[in-house]
Amino acid sequence: MSNELAISNSPAPAPSSGPVDSGFSHGNDNGSAAVIHGDLATRKAEIEQIMRTDFHRYEMEYSREYLQILKTEMGEVSATDLMAVDESRNQMTQTEAGRELVRSWERYGGFKAHLSNVQKQVSGLVSALGNERAQRAFMERFDRSLPEPIRYAIYENIALGAPTFVVPAADEDMTVFAEDAVGKALVSEWGSDAATKVATIYKRCDAVLENLNEHEQFAVMAWFGNLPDAQMKTICKLLAGDRI
Repeated sequence: MSNELAISNSPAPAPSSGPVDSGFSHGNDNGSAAVIHGDLATRKAEIEQIMRTDFHRYEMEYSREYLQILKTEMGEVSATDLMAVDESRNQMTQTEAGRELVRSWERYGGFKAHLSNVQKQVSGLVSALGNERAQRAFMERFDRSLPEPIRYAIYENIALGAPTFVVPAADEDMTVFAEDAVGKALVSEWGSDAATKVATIYKRCDAVLENLNEHEQFAVMAWFGNLPDAQMKTICKLLAGDRI
């Protein structure tokens, strides 16, 4: 999830005729699968040439990408195969909202570190949503329902993580949260930690919504409100700081 984070949900990159060392991402930037650049057959041939002439270099720099090419050829790219750092940055910088997020991450800890953190958490979230079909449906709906500025606000919130301290939610807030089946189940599951967990969710949601206009806020709430209960619950657990 989504166009900026995962290979399987991203638009196809523009063809490129450059050699292997002319700006291609090598696939070892963040320890995850690399995006496939340019013409697939040409790229595969380039890496195979390196495999034949310098196997150590192939293993260190290109083995992950070569495996990804093979998986792509066989139609086996999974929903959570992650995009390489450079390609993710390129996707984000297509809009002003994305460029601002990239600048922010570069200033505070580095783009690569924040992206890796977000990808790891989002991959865990999506993997917990069911089978491959359910995962792809969730990712596609996320991209279709929420434009880039909203997605980037969500990524930034994920990168920041759960707050280290919150004032436990008041009784009236707990009552509202537990009005539906998802909230009621979570309150029961969290037990004595429920008020702190609920306050954490509210604080993180407010942090996203306060920077959006009214139309964008409605889009977020409509997207979340239309999710199946199981997916709502998983997202709430992520926001609350639970391991999923």
